[in-house]
Amino acid sequence: MLINKPTQKLLILGLFFLKISNLSAQNSNISALKEFSEYKKSLKSYYLKLWHAKRAEFKDLNEKSFLFYFPSIGLQFGLPSIQFSTRDYATYKRDKSLLRSKLNSLDEQLELEMNERLQALKIEYEKIKVEYDKVSVLQGKLKYLKALHSIKLECCLKRECTPEECKKAEMEMFEHEQTEKLSWLNIKIMVLELEKNAKYEFPNEYFTH
Repeated sequence: MLINKPTQKLLILGLFFLKISNLSAQNSNISALKEFSEYKKSLKSYYLKLWHAKRAEFKDLNEKSFLFYFPSIGLQFGLPSIQFSTRDYATYKRDKSLLRSKLNSLDEQLELEMNERLQALKIEYEKIKVEYDKVSVLQGKLKYLKALHSIKLECCLKRECTPEECKKAEMEMFEHEQTEKLSWLNIKIMVLELEKNAKYEFPNEYFTH
């Protein structure tokens, strides 16, 4: 079936705008940045697990009985005897004080590290938002260029423009489309990096014993 020239023009223009709309829809879904509170919650949850794991190293020391440090009483030659050892009350007090210092130091170190990571995470998040703003500016320019390109396309269809001019217009449009696509991909990479640093959806896998 033969297609007349006006219909051919409409089909070409339709395919052009369909391509543009599909590209915009694809790019709009390529990077889903969530609320910062979700990433903050994820990182704090990770450090809470790390805190419990670190404190577990001191569990045995903390559970030693008070009597563990005192002399043992028994029988020797049928008579009561007391066997003294170096694990006396002074040792008990020293170990408890040392344990308390280690736990306090651990808490302070992890809190400091967590707050530093939260600050860095916030900066990363704000940088991504700036990238979104830059893409919005690029899309505004692209919208204007698409309007010009449709006029140029009409000119090419009517053979009122030279082949060189038509090729140049196509190449300019292609370059701007690729710039927008690369900008979205860059945002996607930044979001993935943010999720990694936030321990987002951190797996809860366990060793089997």
